[in-house]
Amino acid sequence: LVTLGFRGEALAAIAAVAATSLTSRTADATHGWRIAQQPGHAPGPVEPAAHPSGTTVTARELFAQVPARRRFLKRAQTEVLQVLNLVRRIAFCAPGVAFDLTHGGSRSLQLPAAADPRAAARRQRSLFGAEFAQHAQWIDRGADDVRVCGWVGGPALAHAQADLQMLAVNGRVIRDRHLAHAIRTAFEDRLPAGRFPSFALHLEMAPDAVDVNVHPGKVEVRFRDLRT
Repeated sequence: LVTLGFRGEALAAIAAVAATSLTSRTADATHGWRIAQQPGHAPGPVEPAAHPSGTTVTARELFAQVPARRRFLKRAQTEVLQVLNLVRRIAFCAPGVAFDLTHGGSRSLQLPAAADPRAAARRQRSLFGAEFAQHAQWIDRGADDVRVCGWVGGPALAHAQADLQMLAVNGRVIRDRHLAHAIRTAFEDRLPAGRFPSFALHLEMAPDAVDVNVHPGKVEVRFRDLRT
């Protein structure tokens, strides 16, 4: 929960519905090892493979052989937008990690790691758009072992929908109506009716101050003391 590591049962669930391979090499090994599995079949043999230090998990043809699940998928473009929004949110939480998203042979999103302020500014534009990147206000405040940092757009950057509202707690994207309401309340009467504030904020606090096991997808959390 603290390191955001990959959980074993999640990998098993993915391997049950997708063509999955796992390739890994330890830092002191001369080469890596690879194992692959097709859904509905036993895993193949473990084979030597060239690989840098670390682990790569690849999942292809997700749900291809599960008609009951595929029936609930929406139009391709709708699903692509869902994936794009998910990658954007994860990228917001992990600025030091590069992301490259392609669809149908075309690159949909390219986000190099933000190794310096200039790269961080380019990444912000790619994630939130040029207008938000140019006019949003950077904030960094701390009190009672809680730190809040990120960007908040003024009334001129308010949207007709709550589509540019990102909240992350300890590196994990969440949805929280109480926090969203508190941010909106901070604008008082400066927001026109029917408009929603735009923000992208990180909250940092002690791990034991927040329970992340409330929602199966870890999207909702429970704070030990929401009033603080």
